[in-house]
Amino acid sequence: IDIPKAPPLGLVLEKLHYDRYDKKFGNDGQHESLTWEEAQTDITTFKEEIIVPHIVKKEITDKSYPFS
Repeated sequence: IDIPKAPPLGLVLEKLHYDRYDKKFGNDGQHESLTWEEAQTDITTFKEEIIVPHIVKKEITDKSYPFS
């Protein structure tokens, strides 16, 4: 039986975490903390307008959603 380890379609990284980097380098005077607050609106818009519709369309056309 061919069982995929993870579903390739729809597997989305929701958030990047740089807590350890920020703790180690964020306030050392040479590096800046890695934050995404300024880009959050653009990130959300891109996800909702591009990524999610692509996933939904692909699942519908390929009938790849396992519970349908």
